[in-house]
Amino acid sequence: MSKEIAKTEEKSIANIVTNFWQDTEKLRKLVFPKLNEIEFEFLVALGAGLGANPFTREIWAVKYKDSEPASIFVGRDFLRRKAQEIENYGGHEVDSFYQNDKIIKNNGIYEINFAANNNRGELVGAICNVFYRNNIRPFSVMVYLKEYAKPFGNWKSMPETMIKKVAEAQALRGAFQGVFKGIYDESENWVDVEHTEVKNEPKKIEMQKENKPKPKKICTEEIFNLMLKTFDVSKFAGLGEKYETTPEQLAKITQHIAIVSKLQEPTNNKDWFDSIDIPEWESVELKEYAAEMYDKLLQRLELIKNEK
Repeated sequence: MSKEIAKTEEKSIANIVTNFWQDTEKLRKLVFPKLNEIEFEFLVALGAGLGANPFTREIWAVKYKDSEPASIFVGRDFLRRKAQEIENYGGHEVDSFYQNDKIIKNNGIYEINFAANNNRGELVGAICNVFYRNNIRPFSVMVYLKEYAKPFGNWKSMPETMIKKVAEAQALRGAFQGVFKGIYDESENWVDVEHTEVKNEPKKIEMQKENKPKPKKICTEEIFNLMLKTFDVSKFAGLGEKYETTPEQLAKITQHIAIVSKLQEPTNNKDWFDSIDIPEWESVELKEYAAEMYDKLLQRLELIKNEK
């Protein structure tokens, strides 16, 4: 009974999130006013495909300069929530380590032996271990503070929390690449979201050159067909800044992104999978990919049936 209630609640949350992405006018006005048309369409397709809630900051976009493509991030809470929806997810643990701590790796799992007398020294980095229910080797990562730290914002006031977020995001993405491939937590960004200007930079007296945007390439039929064979949706970021697309091409690319995102969604619901409509103009590669994902779904359902 508890499993049925959990599934009902999960379905209810999914329906609410889907409704958020359908109200594109409100989204554009309240959440993403600075994005151009192509960036906004890409974000909507990605967010809806992932089932991320833009109003609770599970996903958002940042435009550092009008001449540059938008950067899209997901929050750590989204990664945690999504991981808990994956059937093979067996939990994860994250912790920081300091200069005098000793790190060992035992059966694929990072362990920290804390320094005695609380004399741990300076903060060095963080580790994260992700476990699977089927008892296969855990996925573990180690990250170092010096590769991500910035002298301002949250990195200055709470570096331990931030480096743990980096480790957690990288570990979950590596453990479940089919779900989290190509999406990043804001803590992994080398440019601070809240402080895009470099402080204490000396003022330049000379006139700066005008930053002209690079001319766009024409999205030829060959390039367009290659896009329809791409299953890594992160590669479509900044598409509008690179290529001049026709309205028909843009509509199909947006639909392609939404289809791929749905195919990569972890689910054991055959009816939900059957509801994915793949148009005739889609690439042969995508249709073969859909058939492969469908076979994997049937195999999972057969295993679940045999375990009962």
